[in-house]
Amino acid sequence: MIIDEIVKMRINRLNSKHYKTLGYVFKDKEEIEVNVKDLTEGSCVKVNCECDICGKICNISYNMYLKILKNLDIILVIVNVQKINVK
Repeated sequence: MIIDEIVKMRINRLNSKHYKTLGYVFKDKEEIEVNVKDLTEGSCVKVNCECDICGKICNISYNMYLKILKNLDIILVIVNVQKINVK
């Protein structure tokens, strides 16, 4: 689970259109604060996360967090399917 609600990030030519569309006002190459929910899937911005299982807190890039979450979902589905097949 992501702990942060707001993160700081630097605007660049690749992400400026996305944030302008969302209503953010900024100058080119400016560092702004954005809602974590507004980050793009490929964003490398670091976010603080807490493990739902062990409670450990770590700081990883948002895109890596999404990859871990996706892989965890796949692993949980496989484990649950295996449990069903074992019975």
